[in-house]
Amino acid sequence: MTIKSIKLLMFATVTATSLVLVGISPIARAQETPAPAATEQPKPARYSADWIERRTTQLHARLHITAEQEAAWNDVASTMRDNAKSMQVLIDRWASQAAKMTALDSLRLHGEMAEESAKGQHKLIPAFEKLYNMMQDEQKKIADEVFARHEGRRHHKNK
Repeated sequence: MTIKSIKLLMFATVTATSLVLVGISPIARAQETPAPAATEQPKPARYSADWIERRTTQLHARLHITAEQEAAWNDVASTMRDNAKSMQVLIDRWASQAAKMTALDSLRLHGEMAEESAKGQHKLIPAFEKLYNMMQDEQKKIADEVFARHEGRRHHKNK
């Protein structure tokens, strides 16, 4: 398996895991970025506590979560937080060791990241499925669009 295919697998699974997890790869995160303009607020790093709170708040509002759906939503948000924490540990390890990693070390760590992402996905699916099944048709339509946009494609349903 090539580094490119590992990165592609990791990107695909990570994005799906966080219901829309978009952003930077560990490589981009580890690289130096220019300071933001004085009027620009820096974006929190993906998987940071600030990032995941912003993301869950945005999703809650965008999906129009009702009072009846709140408990199911809380399970989804909690799972997203747990998944982000697990990924952040690996990303931090990568960032701290990248300069001294061999190609094999890098491949192994990316493999761990892909596995962790897949585990997170498997935890998220049942929580989100419970919420999705409680949603009204209009909410489901929004959720379908959010996932499609995040994954860079449109969901085409045969009707």
